[in-house]
Amino acid sequence: MRELGDATGMSHSPCWRRLQRLKELGVVGDKSFHIDPEAAGYEIRVLCFVRIAEHKRDRLQAFETAVQNVPE
Repeated sequence: MRELGDATGMSHSPCWRRLQRLKELGVVGDKSFHIDPEAAGYEIRVLCFVRIAEHKRDRLQAFETAVQNVPE
């Protein structure tokens, strides 16, 4: 709250009240934590997009099984 108050020029109490109100309105979400992949021992980061032609249960299960067999 101190950093937020300093950045907005407000004292702790009104800053906290406004933040609570913004949370109630859904403007501000919950806290989240981001893990630094390099600090956690991961050297690379990969995003993969997959398109499956048929969304049938057996095809999706086969895909999930195949992905689970990849150690990464």
